[in-house]
Amino acid sequence: MEVPDAHTVAQTFTLSELSAATNDFSQESFIGEGGFGRVYKGVLQNTGQVVAVKQMDRGGLQGHREFLVEILILNVLHHPNLVSLIGYCAQHAQRLVVYEYMMLGSLDNHLHGKHLQVF
Repeated sequence: MEVPDAHTVAQTFTLSELSAATNDFSQESFIGEGGFGRVYKGVLQNTGQVVAVKQMDRGGLQGHREFLVEILILNVLHHPNLVSLIGYCAQHAQRLVVYEYMMLGSLDNHLHGKHLQVF
């Protein structure tokens, strides 16, 4: 795996920025759900970049420590087979992770033959 230089830093986002990007976490922006929360497609207003925003389930299995570990690991690891971390939001009780949007779906979709949705 490629390790980036020490200047690579995940962006921090506000809850209002990610709410605007996902049309207030609307059902139309919803693209999936996993064990740790719901995932929404969004467009960052300041750059126009299409992203996937994972909204951690506040009552779920992944706690604050796991959230921090995910951010730290994805911030330093870069590999063509790993989704790229764009940034995160830790505001109030919300924990959100912003990833590069994968146009062709997730690895889970490909491994388990789920229907491909291209947005």
